[in-house]
Amino acid sequence: MAISTSRLASLLGVDPTFQARVASILLGQATTVLNETPSQPARVAYAQRVISGPAFTATVASPFLAQTTNVVGTITMEDTGVVTSVTDAALLAQISASWDDLAGIPAST
Repeated sequence: MAISTSRLASLLGVDPTFQARVASILLGQATTVLNETPSQPARVAYAQRVISGPAFTATVASPFLAQTTNVVGTITMEDTGVVTSVTDAALLAQISASWDDLAGIPAST
C-alpha cells in the first residue's frame, strides 16, 4: 500500500536533515525580517526567537512547513527514508510566505 501524502509530510516534518535545512533558511529570513521598514512587532519577535534558538524554532516549524504548497509535492520515500527534492529557493519562498503564520499572526478577515 502506498504511503499517504499526509504521512509523508509528517515523516518529513520530524526528519533531522529537513529540520537543519529549515533552521538555516529561517535564520536567513529572520535577518530579512529584522531589516524591514516599517517593522511589525510580532514578525520581529518571531525573528528574534529564531535567532536565539534556530534548532528549536525549526523543530516546531518543520511539521507545518512539510505540509505547505512548495514542499508537500516534493516528498518521497526512498530506501534510506523520507526525502524531499524541494530546492532551497522554494523552501525560502515558502518560509517567507508563511512567516506570519509561524509568528502566530492571525490572517486578516
